[in-house]
Amino acid sequence: DYACLDLRGHAAPQREADACFDALRERLYAPGEGALMALRLCLLGDDHAELLMAGSHLVFDGWATGVFLRELALLLE
Repeated sequence: DYACLDLRGHAAPQREADACFDALRERLYAPGEGALMALRLCLLGDDHAELLMAGSHLVFDGWATGVFLRELALLLE
């Protein structure tokens, strides 16, 4: 589950991003209940964005989280 949210026109973009993250954390990430992971790229300004990630421990265990973050860092170089 991935979406890009353009919050640049909002009066309080950081508050909107925080609310989005709260909603992602409250979702149920379980087999048979939809996506096991959700990503939201929040555009907060012309040069500021945040990537929000939430998901099941089946997807983000200790090992997989490290692999994901290393791969993401390589993409952002």
